[in-house]
Amino acid sequence: MSLKEVRKKAIKDDTDIFYYPIRYISTIITMFLVKTNVTPLQVTWVHFIIGTIAAILFGFGNYGLAIFAFCLFFLSIVLDMVDGEIARYKEIRSEVSVWLDHISDFNIFIDNGHNSR
Repeated sequence: MSLKEVRKKAIKDDTDIFYYPIRYISTIITMFLVKTNVTPLQVTWVHFIIGTIAAILFGFGNYGLAIFAFCLFFLSIVLDMVDGEIARYKEIRSEVSVWLDHISDFNIFIDNGHNSR
């Protein structure tokens, strides 16, 4: 599967218009990373660490730190998409990577079921 096909499929699967610019940025990063030995699991770990740092910084309540935390949080969202794109492009699937992706999404985005009544 070519990277152009990965981008087309990823953008087609997104139903929220908010994700289109983020997906565009993520596919640009993916274009560079697929030429390296970077694995989706490594990207997931970086996404998890950056997102956790952003969450901690948000907790301080400082305006300057909040702006920096938002930038880190945005990067974490982009990297969350990059790991899936790399996995689809390189056709790599790991149970550990899937598990860590779910754990990181749960911890960073705080989706613990309270909004799904």
